[in-house]
Amino acid sequence: MDNRLSDFPPDRYAITAHCPCGHSAQVDYRLIPPETLVNSLRVRLVCKVCGRRDPGIRIHWNGAGGFKYGSG
Repeated sequence: MDNRLSDFPPDRYAITAHCPCGHSAQVDYRLIPPETLVNSLRVRLVCKVCGRRDPGIRIHWNGAGGFKYGSG
């Protein structure tokens, strides 16, 4: 079964694209139809630094309030 963007609500998940050139950016996938398959998202992404179209994609769970680093 393929996952769709709707399986990862933006209030609980973040999607980050990582280009082979070293650039990474969070994807604002609220602008993409929710029925889009995660695997097909890669062909829609273009690196703003080098123009490549083959990013790696990582999906991060950030809980209900977002992930925060703490110092103790």
